[in-house]
Amino acid sequence: MQNKWKFRFGFILCIIGIAILLTSLLIGRFIPGGFASLAIGFILISNSREK
Repeated sequence: MQNKWKFRFGFILCIIGIAILLTSLLIGRFIPGGFASLAIGFILISNSREK
């Protein structure tokens, strides 16, 4: 995968993860998947910065 696509997909996953975590805080119930999508997003963003 090209670096720009890794960065874009990682950024989108981070946004989705933050939205899931905020939603779970607002409704007072844990929704699984927020931490996983944040982790995958950060991994993709860090991999996109490597040469």
